[in-house]
Amino acid sequence: TTPSVGIEAAGRRVTALASGSAYVVASVGGFFDSVQVVVLATSTQASAVAGGSDPSATAPPPIASVSVTVSDATMSQGSRQPYQVAIFDAQGSQLTTAGRTVSVQSTSTSVVVDDANGMLLASLPGSALLIATAGGVSDSVQLVVVAAVDAPASDPPAEEATSIASVSLSVTSGTMAEGSSQQYAVAMFDAQGNPVSPPTSLIRVEATSASISVDTASRLLTAGAPGDAYLVATVDDVVDSVQIVVVASVASVAVLGGGTPLTPNSSVALQAEVRDARQELLPGRPVVWSSSSSAVLSVDQSGRVTAVAPGSAEIVANSGGVEGRTTLVVEAATVPAPTPAEVVSEAGRFVTLLNDGSTADLEALFGASVASAETQTLLENMARGDFNAEVASTEAATSGGDQATVRFTVNIAYRSPFGTSRTGSGDIIATLTRASGEWRLLSCVVAPGAEF
Repeated sequence: TTPSVGIEAAGRRVTALASGSAYVVASVGGFFDSVQVVVLATSTQASAVAGGSDPSATAPPPIASVSVTVSDATMSQGSRQPYQVAIFDAQGSQLTTAGRTVSVQSTSTSVVVDDANGMLLASLPGSALLIATAGGVSDSVQLVVVAAVDAPASDPPAEEATSIASVSLSVTSGTMAEGSSQQYAVAMFDAQGNPVSPPTSLIRVEATSASISVDTASRLLTAGAPGDAYLVATVDDVVDSVQIVVVASVASVAVLGGGTPLTPNSSVALQAEVRDARQELLPGRPVVWSSSSSAVLSVDQSGRVTAVAPGSAEIVANSGGVEGRTTLVVEAATVPAPTPAEVVSEAGRFVTLLNDGSTADLEALFGASVASAETQTLLENMARGDFNAEVASTEAATSGGDQATVRFTVNIAYRSPFGTSRTGSGDIIATLTRASGEWRLLSCVVAPGAEF
């Protein structure tokens, strides 16, 4: 609004040209906004003023602020009202405008400024910013002009014209996927808030970019390329707008990770890679995870999969109605077979029970097989007198999950109370069980043919 500031519209650049202030005003579709910019003098300029050619001349006090006021910010079309401009110094004291250049401008033809008489004329319905500038300092006030109501004719009575005070533009969603459509609605109201229905020809709806196309006949919006646009509805110079963002549609979903078989209670984190039709990644898109069989695999909404039981199941990632799938396999956990050292250790424990004469412990180990002839012979000889047993050999264990079977040979020598000595040998078939990560003797059977 003043030469203090220069505007380069193409580059959206503001340049400070001279000390003072100015309003930078933006106007789009009948809407205005402004910001005040103050340009400070540089030290060189200040020195030039201080060291002028005529030190005896008294410069007028600088203007620190400007005030422009009107009686009513809303004017009826065709009406007039005065405006007042006052200027002040840095201490807030009002200065005279005599000898000062004061300009008053309107930013639209809705309001016409009569400088000579200090009057404003409401010309057309709409809005305008009234800007007063003096000494490089500006102030502004916004004015709204409403349409005048024509007086009814006496004969025949004419329908009274209804002015539109506001317009409401609405859509179902402010975000649309490319290629999708949605309806829009335009509602109009008078100054009392009552709905108004002007001819359809007076309603103009436009989009500010090619991201949205408008079919005014069916009031249908269609999303084009990703981007954003303002949908603007104008009726009798009254405007409303709504922003719509067009996002790329999901064309494919790929599930990444999880190629190695799982075992029960193990887990793996999967990722969903979402892309559009141009194969560009779409980060941040919501993904819903599910499992085709929760009895085999469970999955949470972060994509972490937990194995439940042996089997296989599909994990599905859904984004924007497009699914990506992957199949995961759960294998039974493999329990390592007893090592030779563990077999020797448990065989030695069995022999220790024999040598210690722990009949009750042995009967518990033999269980139902304690009634076999071979077992009875072994227990009877152990109880008769001096008894000594040792492990002669062991065989590799056969593992079946948490249990394993092992065979070992025991040699015994004992002396009866009557001084008779005897030796014997036989195989013991033992069942080991795994508990807390260790193999332990569970039960025993004396193999047929043992000579104890």
